Amino acid sequence: DVRRPCVSQGSIRFPQDTNSDGRLNVAELGMAAPVLEFQLDPACGDTDLSTLLTTTPVVVREIVGGTPGTALNTPADVTFSAGRVRVSLSQATALERDFAFFVEMTDTAINRNLYSGPSDRAAGSVRVDRVAPSCTFVSPSRTTLNLADVSGGSLPVTIATSADVGMNGVTATLTGATTQSQMGTPSGASNQATLTFSGI
Repeated sequence: DVRRPCVSQGSIRFPQDTNSDGRLNVAELGMAAPVLEFQLDPACGDTDLSTLLTTTPVVVREIVGGTPGTALNTPADVTFSAGRVRVSLSQATALERDFAFFVEMTDTAINRNLYSGPSDRAAGSVRVDRVAPSCTFVSPSRTTLNLADVSGGSLPVTIATSADVGMNGVTATLTGATTQSQMGTPSGASNQATLTFSGI
């Protein structure tokens, strides 16, 4: 046996990523471990775990500085079902972090697949984000406003958000005689968005 085990092209997926955006948020993941699934490529000679090394059949390694390093799973985290290898990334415990990874496999003949770079069929990335975004009102800072605060009938509202809030990620609603909602995109070092309500 001189063939290295390999991942079937395009078969890596995270079943918890229900909207397939490459991010595992708190609603999808909670505090559970991320789960990675893939298929073995039969052209490389392996179709299930029986031909892989019993002690360390699959090790998902975090890529740091272009090199696979720390294992994100233990041997007990690896199972096989319905033609797919399933790996619980029990060591990926961060609340919020990007992970680049490589799926390393070793068969019973001690043939091991080698990392060739980010486009390797056994490589990928995922963001774990278990932290809901937060925001604070920067201005107005008072609960009672006067005419000077709503000059020309307009009220600017500045909101600071978590660093990972992106395009059109802030929505504020003003209620009163009428209800208005405004949407904005945070920017700058302090990640702030300024929304303007009119007809006040």
